[in-house]
Formats: sequence, C-alpha cells, structure tokens
Amino acid sequence: MKASGKWKRMRAKSKKVYPEVEYIEYDVAEMGEPCFIEPHVDNKSSVSMVAMLSAQGAYVGGRSCFRRSDGRRGHREMELLKGDVVLFRGEKLVHWITPVTAGKRVILQVELSRV
Repeated sequence: MKASGKWKRMRAKSKKVYPEVEYIEYDVAEMGEPCFIEPHVDNKSSVSMVAMLSAQGAYVGGRSCFRRSDGRRGHREMELLKGDVVLFRGEKLVHWITPVTAGKRVILQVELSRV
C-alpha cells in the first residue's frame, strides 16, 4: 500500500515517535454529571488512535466528532461500536466527543507523539 503525500511528510519530520497509552472512562454515575471533551487537537501527536471498548447500549451520547479538514464548514459525527478503531492526525484534526448523558463510555487511546 502506498502512503499518501500527507503521511509521507509526517514521516519525514521525525523518525522517532513516543507512545502514550490511556485507558479512559467517561462514567456519568461516578462524575455525577454528563461527561464530554471539548474541541481540541492532541499536541505533538503525529497519529492518534481511539478504540471503543464499551458495548453498544452501555452509554448514551458520546459520539466522536471530527472537524472537516478540507476547509468547508461542518464536521463528521460518528457512533463508534465495540471494537471500532479510528486513526487520525491528532496534532492537526480538531476533534471532540458529545456529552455522555448516561452509562459508561470506555476507550483505549494511543497517541504517537514527536518530542
């Protein structure tokens, strides 16, 4: 498989990346209020990966959102199912999750960062 131009440029910037692995729970019962993440980028993360660990129906809300990268207005919003994995340019792509209003949303997040 050939790498696209953007991935090639990323590889050329740094040959070394450092992984940061996080197990993240958005638990409404524990927090006592809806849990969410505001729009942000992952500083210095060449590649970010989010893997859904929660079963469908384990929580309400918590949709993954990604701002369009082509300059047009709007964003892509998706519901990840257990086992789904999303890879994206964390340092470039603005992303967030909508409020988790009930239940517990659990993900495994990996960021490959350049230092």
